[in-house]
Amino acid sequence: MNALYTAVLAGIFLIGLLAWRQAVVGALVLAVFEGALRKWVFPEAHQWVYLGKDALLLGAYAGFFAPRLAMRRRLVSHPATVPLIALGCLTLVQLVNPALPNLWVGLFGIRAYMIYVPLLYLVPFVFRDAESLRKFWNRYLVLAAIPLVLGPIQFAAPLDSVLNRYAWQDEAALSVAALPGYGPRITSTFSYMSGYTTYLRVLFLVGLSTLLFDPKVPARWYRWAMLGGVIANSWMTGARGIFLLLGVAVLILMLLIVKLQGRRAVRSVVLMCTALPLLALLAERVFPEAYQGFVERARQSQDIPGRVTGIVTGPIWAIGQAGLFGYGVGSTHQATAFLAPGGSPAPPAEGELERIVLELGPLGLVFILWARILVTVRLWRAVKASRGTGLWPYLIGAFLYDLMSLPGPLIFNHTAHLFYWFMAGMTLIPVTRSRLTNPHLPQEKGQA
Repeated sequence: MNALYTAVLAGIFLIGLLAWRQAVVGALVLAVFEGALRKWVFPEAHQWVYLGKDALLLGAYAGFFAPRLAMRRRLVSHPATVPLIALGCLTLVQLVNPALPNLWVGLFGIRAYMIYVPLLYLVPFVFRDAESLRKFWNRYLVLAAIPLVLGPIQFAAPLDSVLNRYAWQDEAALSVAALPGYGPRITSTFSYMSGYTTYLRVLFLVGLSTLLFDPKVPARWYRWAMLGGVIANSWMTGARGIFLLLGVAVLILMLLIVKLQGRRAVRSVVLMCTALPLLALLAERVFPEAYQGFVERARQSQDIPGRVTGIVTGPIWAIGQAGLFGYGVGSTHQATAFLAPGGSPAPPAEGELERIVLELGPLGLVFILWARILVTVRLWRAVKASRGTGLWPYLIGAFLYDLMSLPGPLIFNHTAHLFYWFMAGMTLIPVTRSRLTNPHLPQEKGQA
């Protein structure tokens, strides 16, 4: 059976090789439905389904990079290239770390750190202008209707329903998290809550930025309804962090609007401050149990300040545990329990930054934060350079997502990591001369 699954992955790789542009889009679609395939369609092969998206992207990388390297064509440049190369070299060196449980753990760890990084250089060739990117997002956000509708169905279903299970479970129900007295904490089409909350964050940021700044958005009513669905589904996940992140993102978006639009910012700010509370109120009326369950869980939780301060204290603690070289790449990854039955010598840790230190040592954390800061700075410069063009609304959403992800879980949340580097690659799409026909957008000097 393993030979059959290997042959299927090889076929998927070949598809990516022959159609690398379509493969990138296909990987983003698989990110939404991968969990559904693992939980309900191919539960006996869920570990192999997990690798399907990676096989598709590896094929796309081979199809894109190999001819260009053979002909010595220069790739698009990005300021984060230097720390990314340094990080890649460090992960390779970590394969000989004596504390690493085995080679498979190290190889899987390298995959976790580096598998989606090439999207930074590939995305600009998949979407050559703003119009092609707009068409992609219009279709991709329409696709969101499926997981957003499935979420409330899961919430209404009992805990022992086949709808409520995780990808690694042998049986439904028994260990599904719940909002006690109200319903299960939903995962929709995703394997786990972390992937679904990441996706909801993407929908909210891209949906809101396009509604505010893109006058060509088709079926605006659907996009507002989608935002309402995101709010309701977020309650049903029971995750508090998504509202904290989105609240900060909305505040940053207001500041960004004022800085880039000046006196023209009033309309956008008023629209956002009016529409979002109304959507939340409507979602609360339609799904009162989801709202009440979320509020009760939020009231009973006392760990939010500790999680915030842990962004700083966690890595400091990890340095004392791991020393300069860490326990090896992949040693704290959740898959290590399956790849190394004997376990890992690394102490347990939850936060991403301390887990990076435990695996790679402090130097690994320096390279990762260096790269993420440069990605964020480059996005901000792209937002300013594309002001008023068709690319602008999507770069604003990308900037907010990557900014919010700067200290967040990416290495150990493959869905978040995929979207992060996809968003980062959008900065290198050429800015076209055609501008949006919106009287509330700022005009450059010399333009009517």
